[in-house]
Amino acid sequence: MHNAVMHIFKSQILLVFSLFSLPLVAQDLRAGRMHEKYLREKNDSQRIKYHLTYIALLDNPDQAEAEMTLVKEELRKSPNVALSCLMLYYEGQLKYNEGNYLESIISCSRSLKIYQPAAGKGTPDLTPGNIYIMLGLAYSMINDWENAQLNYQHAIRENEKTSDSAGTALAYMNMAYIYFDVNDWENARLTLKRGMAYLNANSSKIYQISIYASLAEACSRDHKLEEARTYLTKSDSLTRIYQDATSNTFVFKARGEYELSKKNYPGSLAAELDELRNARIWGDSSFVAGAMESMARVYLAMKRYKEAEYYLNLSKDIAVKHNYMPQRKYTLKQLFLLYKESKQSQKAIEMADELITISDSLATVQNNNRRIIMDAVFESENREKKIASLEQERELELLRLKEKNIFNYLLIAGVVILTVISLLSYRTYKQKQRLQQQRIRELEKDRQLVVVDAILKGQEEERIRLARDLHDGLGGLLSGVKFSLSNMKNNLLITPENMAVFERSLDMLDSSIKELRRVAHNMMPEMLTKYGLDEALKEYCHSINHAKLLTVTYQSHGMSKRLDQSTEIIIYRIVQELLNNILKHAGATDVFVQLIREESRLSVVVEDNGKGFDANLPENKEGAGLVNVRSRVDYLKGRLAIHAEPGKGTLINIEFSV
Repeated sequence: MHNAVMHIFKSQILLVFSLFSLPLVAQDLRAGRMHEKYLREKNDSQRIKYHLTYIALLDNPDQAEAEMTLVKEELRKSPNVALSCLMLYYEGQLKYNEGNYLESIISCSRSLKIYQPAAGKGTPDLTPGNIYIMLGLAYSMINDWENAQLNYQHAIRENEKTSDSAGTALAYMNMAYIYFDVNDWENARLTLKRGMAYLNANSSKIYQISIYASLAEACSRDHKLEEARTYLTKSDSLTRIYQDATSNTFVFKARGEYELSKKNYPGSLAAELDELRNARIWGDSSFVAGAMESMARVYLAMKRYKEAEYYLNLSKDIAVKHNYMPQRKYTLKQLFLLYKESKQSQKAIEMADELITISDSLATVQNNNRRIIMDAVFESENREKKIASLEQERELELLRLKEKNIFNYLLIAGVVILTVISLLSYRTYKQKQRLQQQRIRELEKDRQLVVVDAILKGQEEERIRLARDLHDGLGGLLSGVKFSLSNMKNNLLITPENMAVFERSLDMLDSSIKELRRVAHNMMPEMLTKYGLDEALKEYCHSINHAKLLTVTYQSHGMSKRLDQSTEIIIYRIVQELLNNILKHAGATDVFVQLIREESRLSVVVEDNGKGFDANLPENKEGAGLVNVRSRVDYLKGRLAIHAEPGKGTLINIEFSV
């Protein structure tokens, strides 16, 4: 899934199953019933909600646009921020389905700006997370992957706040498909696995099939064939239960890539032909283009250049027609390789020139699109302000007319004012009480933090003192003993048998000195104080790999600038504690450690392929290792999230403000 086909997939499948709460079965009948309901409703707010639901059920885009204009007119007469937010969100969906992606982005951006919790009341799919996903989809369709990824990241944070596991999984999957577009198979695989952690047995079968098949393809592309075969088996077992052209397309695509990686060209070609057949039944032109490009790569591997060129040109024509930019670029790259390999130099140069031209054109289009979006959002905000100003002037005119009768209501107004003053006084009194209680809780929390600070500082100072005493005192003493014994060996007459014993004793003494230095180093690593957190963790992970206890992969980004020394020590202890827990309890073979610093936010990820555990059990929450980790995270005012299931490994994500 290396091109814009993934974005079509998201719009046609994932959006249908998770973003839109409106079923598509018997749509015309439901639209008619909703229209009657909307016409009968007397309450203005509820009538507008019914009207928007009716619009979402319409098949005719022109009719939907006309009805949306009526809704906007109703909202001008009776302004309501929550309903305006809902209207803009539905308008963004409508524009997206029509292919007007820039207008979809503008509407969703405006919806996000005025969002308030009341807007989503009675409309479960209207959440900040889903609006961000909608924005990510629209940005993907205009080939602006940077903004698409940023919006998916926002969606993940918002959905995690509300424990929306389905929305979080959706955002992770959509973000993984951006990595597919740029052929970054390692990050695609890791991101899909993180999204998979949020799925369960009750999740939609098309979700499960698509993610397993996508993981199988990413693993095959990344030459991890054993892992690819595992996910292919899972997707195959699900397609026996839930089988249609859509799911078959994904499974056959993954099967074709797997067989191609194994150099089983006949098997790969058969799978790609099945993919092409199912993609045509499904009616998705982007998958048709992708299947043709995959078949061409098989023919290219078989040195059958004419067949490869034929299918690559078909794929390219479809990509150009539908503006599938990643597919077009990848097809051009394959044509370049084909012509280069078949010694057609002039055609290879032409393909390279075209590839450079569309890359430059894409950058220009992206800049223009961003400018158009910014201008449109700015203009729409100004227009809304003008409308609000006109409404305010109209209200002032009505107020002047009412002032003529004001004397008739003086007595009532006085009573109302007294009542309001009494209520305000009572509310102020209660608010002062709440503030006082809150202040007490804050002071108690500050006191606890002072205690924790003292404990942590005391621990670190004691570690430093013990490390220094062990290294300088006992270490020096043992080294002196070894030196003395080594000198004595040359001056004593010892039998060969006793000499062997003497040599073994020296070896044991040497091992003791090394172990002493290792313990002192773990208590206060020299790398941490001299070179900082990044180098210290890198060296610590290397030491675990060197000891062959397990395989630790360490990655970092944005860690060139050092943190406060006390903060570095605490984060180092957290990672050290997590790795020790994995060594003791997880039974893992592979661990992934990642540090990412973005401006004032630091993210720490530790993931293992061990036996996992049930994070909800009390005994797993109160283990000494996790208690130490939680206390240090709380001290730095960070957030700790644990994703674990028995038999499926553990993912721990920690975020700090630094």
